[in-house]
Amino acid sequence: MNNQISWDDLNIVLAISESGSLSGAGRRLGLSHATVYRRLAKIEDYLGVELFERRRSGYATTAAGEEVAAAAGRIELEFLQVERRVAGRDLRPSGTLRVTTTDTLLSGFLSPIFRDFRVAHHEPAARRSAATRRQKDRYQSTLTTSLSFRPLLTRA
Repeated sequence: MNNQISWDDLNIVLAISESGSLSGAGRRLGLSHATVYRRLAKIEDYLGVELFERRRSGYATTAAGEEVAAAAGRIELEFLQVERRVAGRDLRPSGTLRVTTTDTLLSGFLSPIFRDFRVAHHEPAARRSAATRRQKDRYQSTLTTSLSFRPLLTRA
């Protein structure tokens, strides 16, 4: 082990803490039970503290283990948030959005929402079509309106 704790080390502690066992942590991380055991022993040796109490029922975090696992959880959350933010930068609307509604709801409530959507997403083409008379009769005189927007989400 080098002279510092790595994300992999923290992830081992987090996985054991959440699963309560070496085998559960191994399944989560794609590692063998033996590998998790050896890595935990090295982490505890490096830190000079026991992170888990070994019980018949599984592994329970000590106060130090709780602290390390909590820090690992926060770091994991940050990693996930960064990934979502960075990956989302390349996305722009594309595809089809279809909405079926009554004319009253469309003109009174949804039109401003769709207008704002079009402006926010660089004016995708919109197509509006009302239900046919046959469809209208079939659905007990409920007039429907269908809107399609292109694009939705694709990578730039």
